[in-house]
Amino acid sequence: MRTATEKGLEYAQYMAQIVADDPLAIHTLFSGLYPRAAAHFGTTPPSVEKEIRRYISERWRGEDMRPSNGEFIIMLANSMI
Repeated sequence: MRTATEKGLEYAQYMAQIVADDPLAIHTLFSGLYPRAAAHFGTTPPSVEKEIRRYISERWRGEDMRPSNGEFIIMLANSMI
């Protein structure tokens, strides 16, 4: 079974691939990407958002500046291009 942290990364990677293919998709984070990822993984949009936020909190522990969910997804998408 995947941990919450692993789920958050998996959700973010899925959405980053969508954004890499269609950069304007990042503008539909709440109305498009979260629901799309939730449907794909069989969960809810709030769970997707929360798990990504949890992943970021774990990885940037002790850092003053953490990326937002959207910023993190953009960073991942840029690494896929």
